[in-house]
Parts: sequence; structure tokens; C-alpha cells
Amino acid sequence: MRARPPELAVRAVRGLLIWLVVVAAVLGLIALLRTRGLPPSLPVMLVLALAVGFDGFCLADIARAAQVRYLHKWMWVIICLVQAPLGGIMYLSIGHIGRDPSRRGN
Repeated sequence: MRARPPELAVRAVRGLLIWLVVVAAVLGLIALLRTRGLPPSLPVMLVLALAVGFDGFCLADIARAAQVRYLHKWMWVIICLVQAPLGGIMYLSIGHIGRDPSRRGN
């Protein structure tokens, strides 16, 4: 009988795959915007706006969470701020605890 991989490893790999897909999508978007003849600063501003918005979402999620996995909340905040957006992806894939299904209306 084969042993199941640890849940943390599965979550970490899922987060890494999400990170790679996001990077590929952003690079594709930048390449597309450059072919349109737009100013070179526009893709950079777009990527920065997406990163700030994603970090804001992750920080708000950490603030609302009753508890998080593996680290203290303040440690996840530091990771999200220092490693934007990879820190947020890692928080959502590893540290985030989903809502309780019995509390559907809240």
C-alpha cells in the first residue's frame, strides 16, 4: 500500500504551480502590451497594481482569520509583505484555513 504524501508538501507544490502560472501570465501580458505600442511603463504599473491588490487581499484575509496554519499571523503578514506576491500565494496555499462548511450563511 502506497503512503499518501504529507498535506504540507501537496499544498506547497500547489502554491508553487500557481506561482509559475501567474508569472507566465504576467510575462505574456507584458509581451502583449509591448506589441501594442503602449508606453513601456504601463505594464510595470499594471503588474505593481496587481501585486499591491493581491497583497491587500491576503493581508485582509489574515486579519479576518480566526487562526492560521503553521506560523503566527504576524509572521504571515511579514512573509506576504516581503515576498510579494509569492508570500501571498504561499499563505493562501499553506497557511490559510478555509471557512467552516457548517457556517455557510456567514
